[in-house]
Amino acid sequence: MAKQKQANSAEGAQPAGKKGIMAYLGIAVAIGGIYLIRRANEDLQGLSDWLWYTGAVVAAAGAMMWFLDGMNREEMLSWFRSGAVAIGIALAVRWSFAEPYRIPSGSMEPTLHGDPGFGKGDRVFVNKWIFGVRVPFMNKRLWHGQEPKRWDIVVFKAVEENARHGTLVKR
Repeated sequence: MAKQKQANSAEGAQPAGKKGIMAYLGIAVAIGGIYLIRRANEDLQGLSDWLWYTGAVVAAAGAMMWFLDGMNREEMLSWFRSGAVAIGIALAVRWSFAEPYRIPSGSMEPTLHGDPGFGKGDRVFVNKWIFGVRVPFMNKRLWHGQEPKRWDIVVFKAVEENARHGTLVKR
């Protein structure tokens, strides 16, 4: 038992069950990030997207601070590698195969219900594969698939610079 305590103190790790100051600071930072997301969902003019993404990054950073508190360097690197692979796979699927969208307004009623509130309203899962795969961050396609047909539901970006809803869902 004494050897294990020496090994823990030599590695800089804390004993199991004890959280350090980084854990409590991480919880506070995560709560601050969630507060920013809530403020962005109140639809402040011009700031909502920027504030929402900032809140998401701050909340994720706080959660990581809380989660990684007490781990040694090798454990942290292992978690970061696993997380990077998972994020890479998720982004590859989202860029090329399918992506979820929230219905931003009531223009699709009564078929789909929109609501700007957090966690409210309908969502659609878009099949990107059917129309052809796009190259990420570019407006080029690897191949062109089918053209949209009548009565298809399409998702596209608004062309207006200061549009209230940047992504639109229409029939």
